[in-house]
Amino acid sequence: MNPSIDVQQLYSLSEAREPFFVLDVREYPEYAAGRIPGAYLIPYRELQRRRDEIPRDTPVYVVCQAGVRSRKAQRRLRRMGFAEVCNVEGGLRAWQAAGYGVKRDRCTPWPLERQERVAAGALVLISVLLGMFVAPPFA
Repeated sequence: MNPSIDVQQLYSLSEAREPFFVLDVREYPEYAAGRIPGAYLIPYRELQRRRDEIPRDTPVYVVCQAGVRSRKAQRRLRRMGFAEVCNVEGGLRAWQAAGYGVKRDRCTPWPLERQERVAAGALVLISVLLGMFVAPPFA
């Protein structure tokens, strides 16, 4: 089996109704925001513990956002004894760029980056307000 596949080849497999397993190794917020239809979520950090959920008798196509984590997951799965593991080059970004549809959850949690920005903005706002109203000399 080839170590990698592009999204056009993966899409062709899905259209031909070939048996295969798409494994998404991103975190849940990323997965909920958009994924390849039919993809099964096991975050990269949980691969070892949840390896029994991955079929051994079907080709496994590993996908992430851009292809970096999926390449690492592919190597890790091969070390765990999975023979037919293939990396999806370009990940979900390439899938969307090719114009293929994605499935989304109705209620999507905010990505970690957005949570960090909101928290940082709140700290700045609180600091300014405290400086203006509680301790003006600190402003």
